[in-house]
Amino acid sequence: MRRAIGMRSRTLATRIASQTMTSVEMRKASEPDKDKGYLLVTPARNEARNLADVADSIVTQTLLPSAWVIVDDGSTDGTAMVIGELQRKRKWIISTRLPQQRRDLHLHYALVCKAGFDLGIRYLDAQQVGYEFLGLVDADTIVEPRFFEKLIAEFEKDSRLGLASGGVFYRRKGRLVLERTDKKSPRGTGRLWKKSCFFETGGYTASYAPPDVVSNAKAKLLSYRVNQFQSIVAVQTRDTSSEEGLWVGYAMKGRSWHYINAHPLLILMNVIHFSSQSPRSRGMAFFLGYFTAFLQRQTKIEDEELRRYFWRDRPIEVIESAFGKEPSRGATQE
Repeated sequence: MRRAIGMRSRTLATRIASQTMTSVEMRKASEPDKDKGYLLVTPARNEARNLADVADSIVTQTLLPSAWVIVDDGSTDGTAMVIGELQRKRKWIISTRLPQQRRDLHLHYALVCKAGFDLGIRYLDAQQVGYEFLGLVDADTIVEPRFFEKLIAEFEKDSRLGLASGGVFYRRKGRLVLERTDKKSPRGTGRLWKKSCFFETGGYTASYAPPDVVSNAKAKLLSYRVNQFQSIVAVQTRDTSSEEGLWVGYAMKGRSWHYINAHPLLILMNVIHFSSQSPRSRGMAFFLGYFTAFLQRQTKIEDEELRRYFWRDRPIEVIESAFGKEPSRGATQE
């Protein structure tokens, strides 16, 4: 396993770089930058094949994290060995292993990420290491060498920016293709919070709601700007919500949108959006997941402010965006 990691001389991470790293940038990447520190969390379950490439893209960042927490979510493959090899080489990489449990894309995933943030925050506080940002990169996401340097630069340009991400791309027939999403909404992976925004919005909360969607909403409700910078490249090695199969993933997504009290207009727009892409069955899976939850009168999120937002404010944002207006809180369709 160690030899396999070491032999990855030409990874996808280096192929997606927008420009070749200079010798100065290589020196900058040798140690974390204390003035622009960030805590990074990566959840990983049975990701031995992907994690080495993902790690290669993190350890070669021009701005390294103050700490990188990798949460082994009960993996049964060689994930633990890959993590152990990374930790032996770099003292700022820490990890924890959780017991194996049933996986889902919302509550369980959010609990895994929350465990990583909680551990990282305790670790940095104990080490008396300062940091200004908190980030999340999934174990199937490879980021360009200047990814976090570029994102942090955007926060420095806009003091109201509280949450941002890069654009998520897929490799299709030898070229990078941007995933079609709202260009203003931060993606779930490759995202970065300003420290104040993270804590004022309650941190990384765990519920049956899609954690990235709720996080975006909470930031906007507190008058932070949110944005997705699609010129900052993150490559996802598998389709969003496909870990348990696309049908299961999008049916679960539909149930989660019922849980957050999404207006029927939002449901319709998502069905159209997902049905316009291949495989088109994703739209049907999303609708059936939502409709089943509706018929069964499943419970909804208790946060009244979020319920009002997704029922009343969010549709207005979508309409404003459709007519080319700047959304009142800075986002459109998730």
